[in-house]
Amino acid sequence: VYTAREQKTANLKDLAPDLVTLAEVLRANGYATGGFTGNAGVGRGFGFEQGFDVYFQETGVFGGFDRSIPEALAWLRANRGRKFFLFL
Repeated sequence: VYTAREQKTANLKDLAPDLVTLAEVLRANGYATGGFTGNAGVGRGFGFEQGFDVYFQETGVFGGFDRSIPEALAWLRANRGRKFFLFL
């Protein structure tokens, strides 16, 4: 946010405080929602976790599929009887 009166470093979540994500809409309609990432620009600090029941990311490193895919597969097995939305 930067105006003549207020000057502060932007926080990406501040850009659209009333934003409703696809994950939130699906969760509200009975879907299990899982997000699994290597933390490359789609991590928690950017608000991408909003609306997910589970959001896996490796912290402090640039992660990879070697960690996120096994986590996602375990989540899929646990939710196989439900409607689901998976972000990988």
